[in-house]
Amino acid sequence: MTAQTNTTKLPAKTKWFYGMGDIGNAVVNSAIQFFLMKFYTDGALIAPALAGNALLIGKIWDAINDPILVGLQTRRNQNMGNGVSS
Repeated sequence: MTAQTNTTKLPAKTKWFYGMGDIGNAVVNSAIQFFLMKFYTDGALIAPALAGNALLIGKIWDAINDPILVGLQTRRNQNMGNGVSS
């Protein structure tokens, strides 16, 4: 069984609407990230080097694992369909 692919491009209007839908999430996430280091060092009294390394480890973890998991998901979708069950 072969999967059918849709080769038509999304209109720019649709892309803009999806982007505007993500603004709320992006604003909240940015606000949390902006004050996280301040909270760790001043509120939780964690050493700045330790707090920075903890955040760095999380970013490195994402940088390594995100592409791997996307590749696994893409391979799964090619083998099993689009991943949507009816």
